Amino acid sequence: MPGCKSCEATKKRVQDVLKDFPSVQFGEIDSLEEPERIESLGVMTSGAIVIDGEVVFSSLPKEKVLRHKIEETMT
Repeated sequence: MPGCKSCEATKKRVQDVLKDFPSVQFGEIDSLEEPERIESLGVMTSGAIVIDGEVVFSSLPKEKVLRHKIEETMT
């Protein structure tokens, strides 16, 4: 069974960008395995991006925008 296309695209973009930020940790939350955690974060769409416990993107951002947001959180 194929996975969520939105989730896979988001995961790939995040991992590609994080190659330039080795100190930043990446993790996934499976909505089927951790629905309570998804709900507690307020995630409403698949492929959302959470940084430091806050939903910062509810859809896949452009690489430049994602990179800028990560840089912002590191300062």
